[in-house]
Amino acid sequence: MLHISHFENTIATFVDNFFPTFSHKRLGLHFVAKFEYEDMGYDKSGNGNKVREHWKKCYRIEMLFQRQSNYTKVLGRLIPEDEESILHYTTKEPITLKQYSFHDSCWRDEGFREFLKTFIDAINSYKEDTGLNLHENLNAYIGLDIFNSPCFVEIDSMEMTNTKDRWNTDYKVKIKRRLTTKGAAKFMPED
Repeated sequence: MLHISHFENTIATFVDNFFPTFSHKRLGLHFVAKFEYEDMGYDKSGNGNKVREHWKKCYRIEMLFQRQSNYTKVLGRLIPEDEESILHYTTKEPITLKQYSFHDSCWRDEGFREFLKTFIDAINSYKEDTGLNLHENLNAYIGLDIFNSPCFVEIDSMEMTNTKDRWNTDYKVKIKRRLTTKGAAKFMPED
């Protein structure tokens, strides 16, 4: 669990330091977190004896932050294996993102609950697939997806799917384009 809490804190710190509140509603900060778990199947002696089948799972969570007031909106989704992140759909139909949080301070913890859920799902999947409890040879990588580096984006459209309950809703989101830091600054408040 220590790895997840450090990773969540890293992203929250990044958002706090590089994405000012009261930015334009069309500005978003996009991340793809990658959770990769692998058991090569070797025994712990280090002599190269295979004792189990190789097992591997990879999960990617896409996150979009928006800060048009003192509240931070955290949207996201678990990316299906056969799909790309929303950045690759800039000319297509909107993608549905779940609202993980919309708060002035609690977004730092409730906005990342999906990370913990994904971690637990991977552990349970390992147990189901192998019949083993957590094993010392289960390697975990938790970090940013190198093919979807963090970036600012210009949001083309963002519509709530449930307008009667703004706290528990999904959003249909369409990204217009990636932005450079200079391009993103145009959507940020002046000092």
